[in-house]
Amino acid sequence: MVATGIGCVAPTGRITSFYFGSPEEKERWMGAEQIYIAKPWRHEIYLSHEGFPHGSLRHEIAHVVAGAFGDPLFHISVSWWGLPPARFNVGLIEGAAVA
Repeated sequence: MVATGIGCVAPTGRITSFYFGSPEEKERWMGAEQIYIAKPWRHEIYLSHEGFPHGSLRHEIAHVVAGAFGDPLFHISVSWWGLPPARFNVGLIEGAAVA
């Protein structure tokens, strides 16, 4: 569980992890070599091999878990009002995963 100021959030369902043998392999299959990403709306994380413990594994899992209190479409912090139509709160998205 991830502790928050309000209560606790548990992951809903399974998280699918795509774990690539190298950054080059990850670039070949998903297009990004030097970054790790999470897709909270799909309950997926994308990582390439690192030594143990993996430096970004907990961070990317936190993005998916935090999706429980995010927008119902993308499961992240976003406001659908104003111009442009969607305003993503990157500070809250990354801040929640770092915390």
